[in-house]
Amino acid sequence: MTDKLMYSCPKWESCSAPICPLDTRWRESTHLAGERVCLYLREASKPGGRALLEGALPGELVSKVLVAHSEIVGTGERTSLKGFSDLRHKLETARKSSSKMNSLKTLNRLADVTDVHEADVTA
Repeated sequence: MTDKLMYSCPKWESCSAPICPLDTRWRESTHLAGERVCLYLREASKPGGRALLEGALPGELVSKVLVAHSEIVGTGERTSLKGFSDLRHKLETARKSSSKMNSLKTLNRLADVTDVHEADVTA
């Protein structure tokens, strides 16, 4: 398998996270304290994370993110990953916060309602 999946990620152009769950070599990469974390790995941490991902990504990408997430947090088949303690901690913290993707959807809906309302006022 190639890394073509990485290029199909909606965040590919703007993401600066060093650990990309769509990279076939992500286990060989290093995450240093203070580095950014993939949005989709953070969202996978949330209650209902699978559903959040399924609403935003194609199926093959969802499965890759979920497998990487389970390995990083220690619930997957490979639980002996070394050097991911800061990333693991950030994902545990993300589990306790609200979904960024849901927040963006809410903001977009509000913007749509505002646009419709403004159009009614100016008409």
